[in-house]
Amino acid sequence: MLKEVTVTACPAGSSRVSSPDHKIAEKAITFYYAKKYKKAARFLDELIRRNPFHPGLYKMRAHSRYVLGDNPGACEDYQKIQTLLHKLISPNAQNICANYGGK
Repeated sequence: MLKEVTVTACPAGSSRVSSPDHKIAEKAITFYYAKKYKKAARFLDELIRRNPFHPGLYKMRAHSRYVLGDNPGACEDYQKIQTLLHKLISPNAQNICANYGGK
């Protein structure tokens, strides 16, 4: 039987990750809100690998990448959010993508 754990601090979109990912999600969220974006991004990479259809994870990683200066990576994540949610990304995200060759 599959169990789900709610990740209450995850922004936007779906807020559920599978039970085995709960500890990884806790670490990602803790580092993210502590503004330790490099560490948060490592955990978010793993969570996204395991939960590739979770737009909230992409949003957190996009912001982390942007703050770390990885604007092409941030743009890639914003575009993935757009694909998953079937809606346009925010004007700020569009500006990031426009400045770094994204569509």
